[in-house]
Amino acid sequence: MDGVQHHHDFCHRLFHEAGGATAEEPATAARDLLVTLLTRGHAAGEFDVPDPEPTADFLTHAYTGPCHHTRSDTDVTAAVQALLRRVVPARPPGDPAP
Repeated sequence: MDGVQHHHDFCHRLFHEAGGATAEEPATAARDLLVTLLTRGHAAGEFDVPDPEPTADFLTHAYTGPCHHTRSDTDVTAAVQALLRRVVPARPPGDPAP
């Protein structure tokens, strides 16, 4: 249980404690960047994500969730990548927008 608590504490410090010159939560900056990427990617026809803000909210929570619910030695990278690919489908080149 100590490893789980340590992992939880690390993720909390990484994503929720104020940092940087702006003193905003790092998760807020990451979410804002994700909204920008999804919005621009959708506008460019690269992603099929018509609702970037709720999608970014979902992904931000989905990404940080494993920090709170897995053992510290568990690598969740592949699972998070698979989830991202399901939630943010890339449009193949030449495929017209729906």
